[in-house]
Amino acid sequence: MRLLCLSNGHGEDAIASKILQQLQNHPQAPKLAALPLVGEGGAYRTLGIPLAGQTQTMPSGGFIYMDGRQLWRDLRGGLLQLLWQQWRSIRSWRKAGGVILAIGDIVPLLLAWLSGAEYYFVGTAKSEYYLRDEAGELPGRPWWDGWSGSVYLPWERWLMTRRRCRGVFPRDTLTTQLLARQGIKAFDLGNPMMDDLEEPEFNSELPNEEVTVRLRSPSKPEPEKSIEPSQIHSPSKPESSQSIEPSQNVVTERSRSTEPAQGVDTELINTELSQSVDAELSQSVDTERSQSVDAERSQSVDAERSRSVDALTILFLPGSRPPEAYDNWKLLIKAMDSCRQQFPHQPLVFLAAIVPSLDLEILQQPLRSWGWQPCTLPTTCGLTPEQHSLSFRYSQTNLILTQNGFRECLFGADFAVAMAGTATEQFVGLGKPAIAIPGKGPQYTYAFAEAQTRLLGASLTLVKQPEQVGANIYKILQDADRLQIISENGRRRLGKPGAGARIAQFLIQDLSTR
Repeated sequence: MRLLCLSNGHGEDAIASKILQQLQNHPQAPKLAALPLVGEGGAYRTLGIPLAGQTQTMPSGGFIYMDGRQLWRDLRGGLLQLLWQQWRSIRSWRKAGGVILAIGDIVPLLLAWLSGAEYYFVGTAKSEYYLRDEAGELPGRPWWDGWSGSVYLPWERWLMTRRRCRGVFPRDTLTTQLLARQGIKAFDLGNPMMDDLEEPEFNSELPNEEVTVRLRSPSKPEPEKSIEPSQIHSPSKPESSQSIEPSQNVVTERSRSTEPAQGVDTELINTELSQSVDAELSQSVDTERSQSVDAERSQSVDAERSRSVDALTILFLPGSRPPEAYDNWKLLIKAMDSCRQQFPHQPLVFLAAIVPSLDLEILQQPLRSWGWQPCTLPTTCGLTPEQHSLSFRYSQTNLILTQNGFRECLFGADFAVAMAGTATEQFVGLGKPAIAIPGKGPQYTYAFAEAQTRLLGASLTLVKQPEQVGANIYKILQDADRLQIISENGRRRLGKPGAGARIAQFLIQDLSTR
């Protein structure tokens, strides 16, 4: 068996790698190859999956549908020549008897059909949530949106109904149900985007001078209580085990003694018994002292946690592509200032998940101009000092930029302020609230952010200006019912982890029947 994976974006490459990694580990793994239509395919190279054709990074970064000028830049950058080379590679794969796994939107889906090979399609770009939710169609949409009765256009659905299309894997249950009703072989196996997002182990040892912030996720709010920002996530203290009194041990030992038998030296027995009791008393006292020390240490840790429990942790996501991410970062710094002004008496911790390709020097320049001072911080939200690419402080607020602690940021933060695509969806998928700020683009424009709010529903709030962020966070945290809805909504729309393994198993079983 031979399987070629076509993907048309960095996020699609990452999703594809979740599936291909599962295939690699399967005892009946097919021969794998990949062809990223956008970018260099770093996700595939990391897995050691060979590339089947030429790759090249285009000036637009793959967002030609956002702006006609981006398409012109790509054409001048050699887009047509690249597509021709890639098409030749796809045709060669088909002639050798391989099948195709298309991941993304209509571009890889169309190429898979044109190749003449059998193919599967993982639809990452579209969801019925853009048009409707479980209650019905969304209000306020343009009349041309969803004119064909589905987020997928008629020609896209036609490609999915072809005999050579052996299976379609939509990103959510709602989309799967609608496509299945239209005769498409759609399977609800989940969204690989949420794979590998198990909660990391957090360091439970708190430093003396700095408070390690580890807040419980707002995914489990208590709807019967009104949540104040200063009262969020109070962890319950574990019940301490009862200590054993020394006297109890003594009584136990004495109860075991009997009347001395005849011919036995009672004086010797009394001496040994006395020594035994003394030893038991000493051991019991030592145990009690040890337990007392442990209890004091535990109380000290609990005290540190009680001081940190009022802290609100906010994650900032600037996106991954320069130079857009640098412009987004300047807007996010304004949002940080908005949060500090909204919560002047509450401890705040800011986290920033930065992709390794971004230049930290460029990111710290605007921070310094806003008054942020470099500092050294201890383990915070599970992020060890080694994961702190940069650390800053402004008054009582700490800021950590990390380039290798994305998972820790997702689980450690209570809120996200986002100007990103996939990362925002992953955060929301954990049942947490996020706020979106539109930028200049080419990716995260107002149109993109507005569409993302429809995709993610109640979990994502769109504001027009970064100065509005703090007030909106405060408003959401005041509404316990809304937090409960957000928690359930995010998990329902993004699904459970493990989709990559489920899709891989489907492929193995289906390919074995060819």
